[in-house]
Amino acid sequence: TIPALEDAQSKGIVVVTIDNRLNEDVYDSFLATNNYIGGGLAAQAMFDSWKELGIEPKGKVGIVNAMAGVQVLTDREQGFRDKMKEIAPDVEVLDTRFTDNDMIKSVAAAEDQISANDDMIGFFGCNNVTGSGVARVISEQGLKDKIVGIAFDSDPEEIEAIANGDLKALILQ
Repeated sequence: TIPALEDAQSKGIVVVTIDNRLNEDVYDSFLATNNYIGGGLAAQAMFDSWKELGIEPKGKVGIVNAMAGVQVLTDREQGFRDKMKEIAPDVEVLDTRFTDNDMIKSVAAAEDQISANDDMIGFFGCNNVTGSGVARVISEQGLKDKIVGIAFDSDPEEIEAIANGDLKALILQ
Protein backbone atom coordinates (compact mmCIF):
# COMPACT_ATOMS: atom_id res chain seq x y z
CA THR A 1 0.00 0.00 0.00
CA ILE A 2 2.74 2.47 0.94
CA PRO A 3 4.46 2.55 -2.49
CA ALA A 4 1.12 3.18 -4.20
CA LEU A 5 0.31 6.03 -1.83
CA GLU A 6 3.78 7.53 -2.26
CA ASP A 7 3.27 7.40 -6.02
CA ALA A 8 -0.10 9.11 -5.71
CA GLN A 9 1.34 11.88 -3.53
CA SER A 10 4.23 12.41 -5.97
CA LYS A 11 1.59 13.11 -8.64
CA GLY A 12 -0.15 15.69 -6.44
CA ILE A 13 -3.06 13.44 -5.52
CA VAL A 14 -4.42 14.12 -2.03
CA VAL A 15 -4.36 10.92 0.02
CA VAL A 16 -6.80 10.39 2.88
CA THR A 17 -6.57 7.17 4.89
CA ILE A 18 -9.40 5.93 7.05
CA ASP A 19 -9.55 3.67 10.12
CA ASN A 20 -6.15 1.91 10.16
CA ARG A 21 -2.88 3.77 10.57
CA LEU A 22 -0.06 2.89 8.19
CA ASN A 23 3.52 2.36 9.31
CA GLU A 24 4.58 5.50 7.43
CA ASP A 25 2.99 8.93 7.16
CA VAL A 26 2.13 8.75 3.45
CA TYR A 27 -1.15 10.60 3.64
CA ASP A 28 -2.46 14.15 3.78
CA SER A 29 -5.20 13.38 6.28
CA PHE A 30 -6.01 10.43 8.54
CA LEU A 31 -9.51 9.81 9.91
CA ALA A 32 -10.04 7.22 12.60
CA THR A 33 -11.70 6.35 15.83
CA ASN A 34 -9.50 6.62 18.89
CA ASN A 35 -9.80 2.93 19.71
CA TYR A 36 -7.91 3.28 22.99
CA ILE A 37 -10.58 5.70 24.23
CA GLY A 38 -13.26 3.39 22.84
CA GLY A 39 -11.86 0.53 24.91
CA GLY A 40 -11.99 2.76 27.97
CA LEU A 41 -15.61 3.58 27.20
CA ALA A 42 -16.34 -0.15 27.07
CA ALA A 43 -14.82 -0.62 30.53
CA GLN A 44 -16.86 2.28 31.90
CA ALA A 45 -20.06 0.88 30.35
CA MET A 46 -19.32 -2.48 31.97
CA PHE A 47 -18.73 -0.87 35.36
CA ASP A 48 -21.95 1.15 35.07
CA SER A 49 -23.89 -2.00 34.10
CA TRP A 50 -22.57 -3.82 37.17
CA LYS A 51 -23.90 -1.00 39.33
CA GLU A 52 -27.30 -1.16 37.62
CA LEU A 53 -27.48 -4.93 38.12
CA GLY A 54 -26.18 -4.83 41.70
CA ILE A 55 -23.04 -6.80 40.79
CA GLU A 56 -20.05 -6.14 43.04
CA PRO A 57 -17.04 -5.15 40.88
CA LYS A 58 -14.98 -8.10 42.11
CA GLY A 59 -14.28 -11.17 40.06
CA LYS A 60 -13.02 -11.88 36.59
CA VAL A 61 -13.56 -10.38 33.16
CA GLY A 62 -12.68 -12.06 29.89
CA ILE A 63 -11.53 -10.39 26.70
CA VAL A 64 -12.34 -12.14 23.45
CA ASN A 65 -10.34 -10.53 20.65
CA ALA A 66 -10.53 -11.29 16.95
CA MET A 67 -6.83 -11.21 16.06
CA ALA A 68 -3.44 -10.55 17.59
CA GLY A 69 -1.33 -7.79 16.09
CA VAL A 70 -4.11 -5.65 14.59
CA GLN A 71 -3.50 -2.16 15.97
CA VAL A 72 -7.14 -1.08 16.28
CA LEU A 73 -7.94 -4.23 18.28
CA THR A 74 -4.79 -3.89 20.38
CA ASP A 75 -5.74 -0.29 21.20
CA ARG A 76 -9.30 -1.27 22.15
CA GLU A 77 -8.04 -3.98 24.45
CA GLN A 78 -5.40 -1.79 26.09
CA GLY A 79 -7.87 1.03 26.63
CA PHE A 80 -10.26 -1.43 28.24
CA ARG A 81 -7.57 -2.91 30.50
CA ASP A 82 -6.22 0.47 31.60
CA LYS A 83 -9.64 1.95 32.39
CA MET A 84 -10.79 -1.20 34.20
CA LYS A 85 -7.66 -1.13 36.37
CA GLU A 86 -8.41 2.51 37.22
CA ILE A 87 -12.13 2.16 38.05
CA ALA A 88 -12.33 -1.44 39.35
CA PRO A 89 -9.00 -2.48 40.87
CA ASP A 90 -10.53 -5.62 42.40
CA VAL A 91 -11.46 -6.98 38.98
CA GLU A 92 -9.03 -9.38 37.33
CA VAL A 93 -8.97 -9.04 33.57
CA LEU A 94 -7.95 -12.45 32.26
CA ASP A 95 -5.49 -13.16 29.48
CA THR A 96 -6.92 -12.35 26.08
CA ARG A 97 -8.39 -15.14 24.02
CA PHE A 98 -7.70 -14.64 20.31
CA THR A 99 -10.18 -16.33 17.98
CA ASP A 100 -9.05 -15.65 14.39
CA ASN A 101 -12.23 -13.61 13.87
CA ASP A 102 -14.17 -16.87 13.95
CA MET A 103 -17.62 -17.06 15.55
CA ILE A 104 -17.33 -20.68 16.69
CA LYS A 105 -13.94 -19.99 18.29
CA SER A 106 -15.35 -16.87 19.96
CA VAL A 107 -18.20 -18.87 21.46
CA ALA A 108 -15.77 -21.57 22.62
CA ALA A 109 -13.44 -18.98 24.20
CA ALA A 110 -16.28 -17.48 26.25
CA GLU A 111 -17.61 -20.91 27.25
CA ASP A 112 -14.14 -22.04 28.32
CA GLN A 113 -13.61 -19.01 30.52
CA ILE A 114 -17.01 -19.38 32.18
CA SER A 115 -16.31 -23.08 32.83
CA ALA A 116 -12.89 -22.35 34.33
CA ASN A 117 -13.96 -19.36 36.46
CA ASP A 118 -17.03 -19.41 38.65
CA ASP A 119 -16.52 -15.72 39.43
CA MET A 120 -16.89 -14.32 35.88
CA ILE A 121 -18.72 -10.99 35.88
CA GLY A 122 -18.01 -9.67 32.40
CA PHE A 123 -16.81 -10.11 28.83
CA PHE A 124 -15.46 -7.57 26.36
CA GLY A 125 -15.77 -8.55 22.70
CA CYS A 126 -13.37 -6.41 20.68
CA ASN A 127 -15.36 -6.52 17.43
CA ASN A 128 -18.67 -7.68 15.97
CA VAL A 129 -17.72 -11.36 15.63
CA THR A 130 -16.36 -11.69 19.15
CA GLY A 131 -19.20 -9.57 20.54
CA SER A 132 -21.79 -11.79 18.90
CA GLY A 133 -19.98 -14.88 20.18
CA VAL A 134 -20.00 -13.57 23.75
CA ALA A 135 -23.68 -12.63 23.43
CA ARG A 136 -24.59 -16.13 22.25
CA VAL A 137 -22.95 -17.71 25.29
CA ILE A 138 -24.56 -15.27 27.72
CA SER A 139 -27.94 -15.97 26.09
CA GLU A 140 -27.59 -19.76 25.89
CA GLN A 141 -26.46 -20.02 29.51
CA GLY A 142 -29.04 -17.54 30.82
CA LEU A 143 -26.39 -15.27 32.35
CA LYS A 144 -27.52 -11.77 31.30
CA ASP A 145 -28.12 -10.76 34.92
CA LYS A 146 -24.80 -12.22 36.16
CA ILE A 147 -22.28 -11.54 33.39
CA VAL A 148 -22.13 -8.18 31.63
CA GLY A 149 -21.28 -8.33 27.94
CA ILE A 150 -19.91 -5.24 26.18
CA ALA A 151 -18.71 -5.21 22.57
CA PHE A 152 -17.57 -3.10 19.64
CA ASP A 153 -19.42 -2.60 16.34
CA SER A 154 -23.10 -3.15 15.55
CA ASP A 155 -24.00 -6.11 13.39
CA PRO A 156 -27.59 -7.42 13.46
CA GLU A 157 -26.82 -10.14 16.01
CA GLU A 158 -25.24 -7.62 18.38
CA ILE A 159 -28.19 -5.26 18.00
CA GLU A 160 -30.56 -8.11 18.82
CA ALA A 161 -28.39 -8.96 21.85
CA ILE A 162 -28.73 -5.36 23.07
CA ALA A 163 -32.51 -5.55 22.65
CA ASN A 164 -32.78 -8.74 24.70
CA GLY A 165 -30.16 -7.75 27.32
CA ASP A 166 -27.47 -10.27 26.50
CA LEU A 167 -25.14 -7.36 25.68
CA LYS A 168 -25.42 -4.22 27.77
CA ALA A 169 -23.63 -1.77 25.46
CA LEU A 170 -21.98 -1.44 22.05
CA ILE A 171 -19.14 0.93 21.25
CA LEU A 172 -19.53 2.25 17.71
CA GLN A 173 -17.20 4.11 15.41
